[in-house]
Amino acid sequence: MTSSADDGPGSLRAAVAAASDGGNLEWPLPSARSRVADRAIASDPLVGPWQAMDGTLVVPLLDGSPAPDAAVDPTLDRDGRGAPRADGAADTGAYELGASCSG
Repeated sequence: MTSSADDGPGSLRAAVAAASDGGNLEWPLPSARSRVADRAIASDPLVGPWQAMDGTLVVPLLDGSPAPDAAVDPTLDRDGRGAPRADGAADTGAYELGASCSG
């Protein structure tokens, strides 16, 4: 839910938009006015249900997700489980599709 108090200089929306370098996913989008950052990807992230992987609860990416290789921070070398992001560009979010903590 958005209100006019959410917009304008000094608002949380303005602060988040100014701090975003891109690579974020925003979903759901009830209207164009609800976009937080212009450089965000407006798309269903296509994530699966919570599950335990490598000893950590994660929300895994599903086939067709726009998140793989969409992160813009080149310093992200591990995902939230500690698995390496070694297949090129990092995926958006805390889960790297196809990575594993084991060998």
